[in-house]
Amino acid sequence: MEKMKAIWDSFIKFLTDYDAHALAEAIRTLDWGKALSEPVTWVIILPPLIFCIFKKAFRFLLLMGSLVAMVFLLQHTMPPSGQSMPLNKLLEFIGGSIVLVVVNLYFLFMRS
Repeated sequence: MEKMKAIWDSFIKFLTDYDAHALAEAIRTLDWGKALSEPVTWVIILPPLIFCIFKKAFRFLLLMGSLVAMVFLLQHTMPPSGQSMPLNKLLEFIGGSIVLVVVNLYFLFMRS
């Protein structure tokens, strides 16, 4: 129980300390290997994933995958805080966002 309280307190501290700039910096410097080796990550991800596969809720799986893809896209294209975004990174972000929107619209509305 103490471990859960510590996790909850760290989550509340995260929400109070991080504004939009700090959150953008946290996404930019996210270490995927370390995040995937944490048991808390798996406790959060696995139950909805198993439920969606069991219930065949492929639309929700698509949205979850799109959210992960958007984080990858943001991590790849965002410059460090305070710097301007180069044109090629801006075009990559716009292109990737358009692809994500088109794929989601196709599978959520056209394919139903």
